[in-house]
This record gives sequence, C-alpha cells and structure tokens, in this order.
Amino acid sequence: MAESAAILNPDKRVFLPSQGARCPMAQMLPYESVRMWKSKHKNIPIVLYVNTLAEAKAECDVCCTSANAVKIVESLNSDVVLFGPDHNLAWHVQQ
Repeated sequence: MAESAAILNPDKRVFLPSQGARCPMAQMLPYESVRMWKSKHKNIPIVLYVNTLAEAKAECDVCCTSANAVKIVESLNSDVVLFGPDHNLAWHVQQ
C-alpha cells in the first residue's frame, strides 16, 4: 500500500514501518502473470484487489476494494472475470 500511496502522492513522504516490510498478498500476483493472461484472453476483464503491486495494477482493467468488489464485478457485465490476488474475496464475489 505504501507503493500506491507514493505513486498517488508524489509530493508527500510515505513512511514504512520497516524497510523490509512486504505484503505477501500483493506479491502473489506478479505483473508478468497479469500481462500473460491479458494477452491470451483479450476479452476477459481483469479486476485486481487494491493490495496488488503497482506494476500488476497497471495491467488490469479496474482495481477494487473489499467493500466495492461485488459492485465492480457486476458492473462489468461479463460472465468471466479474472480476479486476484485475494482468493477469499474472489470466492465471495463469485457467490
């Protein structure tokens, strides 16, 4: 999240609790995987959870939060959506 905060607020200082702090969920879906899926499935929308690395978010069609994920996916009017990287949230949205 610090990465996104820094990109969205280039004139602000963003503090990390630890220099080595990482978000395991964000690293579950590298941008290369998103790019590969996108190239193979051009008509399938890609929705990524906000806790995704910026490089991956740059490849998706839309980002969501846990609060708006269902509405975002419903708004796409698509029977198939690539959703990541949060498996539990994807399951919830699918219901």
